[in-house]
Amino acid sequence: RLRSTNTCFYCRSPQPLHRGHVWTTFRGNNKRDGTSKLFVSSGLRYGWHRSVRYPVKSSPIVANGHVYIGTMGGEIFAFNRNGELIVSSGQDSFCNLPGEIISTPCYDNGTLYVGTKSGYLCALDCLKAENVAPARDDLEGGIVASLLIEGDFLFVATIGGRLYCLFKDTLETHWVYPEFSTLSLA
Repeated sequence: RLRSTNTCFYCRSPQPLHRGHVWTTFRGNNKRDGTSKLFVSSGLRYGWHRSVRYPVKSSPIVANGHVYIGTMGGEIFAFNRNGELIVSSGQDSFCNLPGEIISTPCYDNGTLYVGTKSGYLCALDCLKAENVAPARDDLEGGIVASLLIEGDFLFVATIGGRLYCLFKDTLETHWVYPEFSTLSLA
């Protein structure tokens, strides 16, 4: 059993991953059934592992042949199939965000969606690590639940007890439930 908070592990199966195999959201799909189409034998072995500065609480996702993870330090790391770090503009991580990343990111059509415990939400171009839409920092409560994409929408649940339905291309609000805050200031 692996127990580590600051190390990323990748296990290599005797059967290689094919390019069509992706794990772009928590538990693999919107039904959250967590199954893989791969046959995994008992012959698993370490392919690579990498240490990072801060603990990792969110689950990794796999898309475009890359493994994406977020850390409690707000860092997003992207690794290729060989465990090599993919960096952007001289940084030592793929991207840095304000706040702890506990929520599992999700991926759709070249965009990585990431939320933080401080309530920051962004949509990043996976090749450039740049925002494809203006980031949001006005969502009530932190984001610790896994993000979900369905069609043209991104669903975000917050610690503040709200469910946001956002247009995934712009991150603009389509609707919020409940419409008014349920937080008490007392």
